[in-house]
Amino acid sequence: MYIFIIRRFLQLIPVIIGVTLVAFLIIQLIPGDAAQVMAGEAASEEQLEQMRENLGLNEPLYVQYGTFLADLVRLDLGQSVRTDQPVMELVAPRFWITLELAFWGLVVAVVVGLLGGILAATKQNSYRDLGTMMFAVIGLSMPNFWLGLMLMYLFSIELGWLPTSGWGDWQQIFLPAITMGTAGAAIIARMTRSAMLEVLGEDYVRTARAKGVKERLVIYKHALRNALIPVVTVIGLQFGYFLSGAVLTESVFSINGLGRLVVDAISQRDFPVVQGTVIVLALTFVLTNFIVDILYRVLNKRIEIN
Repeated sequence: MYIFIIRRFLQLIPVIIGVTLVAFLIIQLIPGDAAQVMAGEAASEEQLEQMRENLGLNEPLYVQYGTFLADLVRLDLGQSVRTDQPVMELVAPRFWITLELAFWGLVVAVVVGLLGGILAATKQNSYRDLGTMMFAVIGLSMPNFWLGLMLMYLFSIELGWLPTSGWGDWQQIFLPAITMGTAGAAIIARMTRSAMLEVLGEDYVRTARAKGVKERLVIYKHALRNALIPVVTVIGLQFGYFLSGAVLTESVFSINGLGRLVVDAISQRDFPVVQGTVIVLALTFVLTNFIVDILYRVLNKRIEIN
């Protein structure tokens, strides 16, 4: 197991280098003079030269990339061109808010999706199966910003049970988590149903039933463990999607997370902040895939990922 983890981690190194290269090129690919774009048309030549110096744009490209990697190892993401604050100080507190939002959205998606998929698979072609799949279609069809507004209207404005904005206690977490997790729950439910139906048709499941094993043990001990392997992939991808797609949910509920930081940075042409945010999100997604690969091995020790 330890050899497997080490080998898989070493395979991440080229991916991480590729991620840093793409993030580095964000500023390089800005049309025209990057310093001019970030400073604005009214900036003087002295201000532009100072910005080029601060960003290292006067150096050859390979020197800039080497400096960029060296700073990244020290967790230095550069300076904001608007506030002159370290990018890490701007990104870190917002990242934890977005990570918490994505986590609770994933909890909703996994709990509702797994239960819905299992119930649908164990009663194939029943009203319960039909109802679950209808929920999945509806969940996939609704834009999360529209769902958030509808939930806010019902539970906050009409019923007055929950706050309309903010982040902190469970009352502020509830609606954003439901908003973010609904589409993910629909996807996980469909995948769980499909995987469970395939596993329930296997010989070892029929053998367990023939031996008189209780149906609950057949479902949760024999079938679900093997059905979870493809579902884990979907869960990992959904978590990455929640991190990158949190901007809409954060905007609807006025949550000061990473998504809103990126939008503000783009509108203010603060590209070092955009660059730092891209790196943090991309590396988090890479780490998520690494954890998913380990979970594959935990669920089925026969799996080898080359």
